[in-house]
Order: sequence, then C-alpha cells, then structure tokens
Amino acid sequence: MRLILAEVTRFDRSSVLLGLAAFLGPSVLYWATLQPDVGFWDTGEMQTVAWIWGIAHPTGFPAFVLGGYAFAHLVPIGLVAWRLALFSALAMALGSSALFAAAREINLAPVTALCVAWTFASTELAWTRGTRTEVHALALACSALSLWLGLRFLRTRQLRLLPFWALSLSVSLGVHPVGIFIVPLFFAWIALRMFQERSHPLFVRAFQAQAKRVLGGCLLAASICPLLYLSLPVRSAWVSAVHADPTLKLGLPAGRPYWDYDHPISLSGFQREITGSDFNVSGGFHGLLRPSTYANIPTVFFADLNQALGGYDVLFILVVGAVALTIRIGKPETACLLLCGFLAVPFAASYTSESDVARYFLIAYWLAVLLFGLGLETLAKFLHPRLRQILPPILLLLLVRAHIQTIWPQLQFQHEDHRARQFIKRVIHVTPKNAIIIAAWGEATPLAYAAYVDRSMQRRIVETAWAAEDAPYFAHWRKYRPIVLVSPDGQVPPNVRRFKALDKGYPQLLLIEQLQ
Repeated sequence: MRLILAEVTRFDRSSVLLGLAAFLGPSVLYWATLQPDVGFWDTGEMQTVAWIWGIAHPTGFPAFVLGGYAFAHLVPIGLVAWRLALFSALAMALGSSALFAAAREINLAPVTALCVAWTFASTELAWTRGTRTEVHALALACSALSLWLGLRFLRTRQLRLLPFWALSLSVSLGVHPVGIFIVPLFFAWIALRMFQERSHPLFVRAFQAQAKRVLGGCLLAASICPLLYLSLPVRSAWVSAVHADPTLKLGLPAGRPYWDYDHPISLSGFQREITGSDFNVSGGFHGLLRPSTYANIPTVFFADLNQALGGYDVLFILVVGAVALTIRIGKPETACLLLCGFLAVPFAASYTSESDVARYFLIAYWLAVLLFGLGLETLAKFLHPRLRQILPPILLLLLVRAHIQTIWPQLQFQHEDHRARQFIKRVIHVTPKNAIIIAAWGEATPLAYAAYVDRSMQRRIVETAWAAEDAPYFAHWRKYRPIVLVSPDGQVPPNVRRFKALDKGYPQLLLIEQLQ
C-alpha cells in the first residue's frame, strides 16, 4: 500500500488521471469486444479448468487457474466464459497501465506515456489476446509490473522496492514460465546498482540497515512461485481421492485433461507437468544458440512489429529509443533490459510445439512500444524542443486509430461467434444421454465446458483423446454405454467394424455399432 501511495504522490494530479486512463481506456476497448461465449482450443480449456480449479496442460499455470477461479466465483455476472475473458482483459489493461508507469519512470512526457500505453493495448497482438481467456495476458501483466518496479528501483535506489519486484517475478513464473527470461534482469540490475553505489555512504548505510528485512522479503516473495506449483500435486491428490474426474469411472488411468492433467501427485507426472517435457520445450532453448534462429526473426517478429507500428522505419526509431534509454538509465542497464526483454522471441521462433507463437512476443512488444515512444520523443525534441510535447502523441494516436479500424471488424466476428455453443447443442441433441463421447482436443474443449461448467451434458462422459488411443477400451465400454466418436475426417480405429453417422453435421458424430 505504501508503494502505491508513493507512486500516486510522486505524480501531479493530471498524471494520476492519465495513469487511470491508461488502464480504463484498454479496459473499455476490450470490454466492447470480449469473447462472450465458450470457445475452442486453449481458450475453451482454460475456461473450464479455471472454473473447476482443475489442472491445465503443462506447465499447469497455477497462478492463472487460482486467480481465474477466485475471479469467476466472486464476480457472478454473465457466463463463466465471459467472466474469465474479462479476467484476461483486466490483466492486459493492467499491463498497459504498467507501460504508462514505466514510461514515466524514464521521463517520457505524461501525454506521450499515455499514448504509448494505448498504442500497445490496441495492437492486434495485445487486443486479440486480451479479449479471450488467455494465460499470457496475466503473464504479461506480472512481467510488465516487474519491469516498471525495476526501472523505479534504478531511478530511486529504494531497497524497499526489491521484495515487490521479486513478488511480481515470482507470480509471473507461477502464471507461465515465459517470465524466466526477465528473471536475470532482477539480479543484473541489483548487482549493477550495488557496484555503482558501493562508495556512496547514504546508500551503504541504508543497505546495512535494511539488508535483513529486504532479503527476507525477497525470499518470502520468491517462495510464492514454488508454492503455487506445489498446489498442483495437492489438488491432484484431492481430485483422485474424491473421484472428481468422471473419466476415472471408465477404468482409464489418472491424468486426463481438465481435472488432473499428467496426474502430478506422482513424481513422474509432476516432472512432466512443470517442465512441459511432453512438448518440444528443449527445442526452443536450443534455438537460442542457433544462428539460423536469429536469421528468421525479421520474418517472424519484426515484420509484424513494423506493421503494428504504422510501417515507419521502426528499427531506426527503436535504435534511437535504445540510445536515449542508455542516457537515462545507463549502458549496461539498457543492454541487460534489451537482452532479457527480447529473449523470448528467438525461443518462440524455435518452439515448434506452440500453435500460437505470437503470444510469446507480448513482453517484447511491450518493450518495443516503450522504445518506439521514447525514440519518437527524442527525434521530435531533436527537430524542435516544442515538438516533444506535440508530435509523438499525435503520431501514436493515429496509430491507435488505425489499429481500431483494422481490428474492430475481426473482433466483432469473435463477439458473434457461437460455433462452440452450437456444437454443444448439436451433440446433446443427437447423442444418447449416457454416451461416452471421445473427441480430440479442439472439439473436446467446448464439450468439457458443457459437462463441468454448464452441467448440461447430463450423464454423458467427455473423454479427450484420439480415438485410436482408447480403442482397446471399446469392447468393455460398449457393455454398458454407447460410444460416440467426434471425427472431423470420418476415420475410425481399425477395431470398429460398423458405425453410424448420427447426423450430417461437421465434425461427424459416429456411433459405434459393432466391433471386430
């Protein structure tokens, strides 16, 4: 609370109002285009997992699940899917307001800082991920807060900021491991500041007086992350003890999606869950050492960034911003910030298991927009001192306007997209009430939402798997339940001799009638 009050009292009244606008502006923008209903793929999974306090796919994202669980249950407004999309929208808006605060820490003009925050919030990357149930929105918010606190520490040298800084990093890692790339910045900036101030008597005395308290606070904050991940096996044990997962009734081993992914109560399951070893995570880290990865970055990152920032010579303006930043916070500090802030880009470029690589770029976009605003202000000041207050806000507001004009129609389609809900109604209408419905990930997520959130699937059991994986169980299951396969291509496992399409819709719903 003292930190918040200190931040408010540091600004004049107009800057405080602009800071609120940096949060409220994106919030209203996202509110108007929120995903209103259950979705497919990852958005559908997190809508279900957060509501039931389940265990998500690796790496579990415990901070998001716990935060989403609390938010969805404490804000009883609208559909659960909409509440969790709102949770992500507020997180992305918080990340935008942290960008405003960070811009003020490096002495950008208040109006320019506000326009920088709005520019980031209105980019396609931030806007689309901020209007759906998205883990990376909360990860961005925590990482952005940590960067702001770091810049504030560099400016004020206040040791009491360090526990808050460590806390934001710890929660960020509890949301998503992508925050690991900015953790080294914490130690690098502290070491640099300690080295630079080692002969300053006031700083030395302050450090000696507060060392134990600050170190204790940092260690306590750092413990939040492992505690969050330790909640996974605890929850897994509870789910197993009370048989909360209906798929356990089918004789399947524990560790199915939604309720108990990877069954982290077991040591091997916990290791797979928190490391993401089921996916090609190591390929992403190995890519950091391959020169070919960096050769592809202009295509996978800078091309979209250049378009998002209006097609100007973005790289030149970013370089100007980086040079200006070195003057304000120091050369080694800037070098560390650029290295850590953009390290997720080559990782994501090599992470072949990720279907949505762009969301790993959020913190890099955040930093790039900050440098872009600083570069514009520096160039404007070079042209004429009075232009520093006028030209950057105008250019940035034009960017915001262009972003809204471009993205609004796309997100209106998202706002009116009820395909998942229609698919749920279709499945309920044509399948037997006690059916076992086997579907791959994309089609299973809305059905799981209907089963565990809406509770509208009655006695049907949703099994998330490829049909061939469950084929050995078919003979046993058919003795007491009908089996329906959700098949986009009409294919069935080899042991299915005869089946019947329940309707003519897509994907096909195939009722197994006879086995080999």
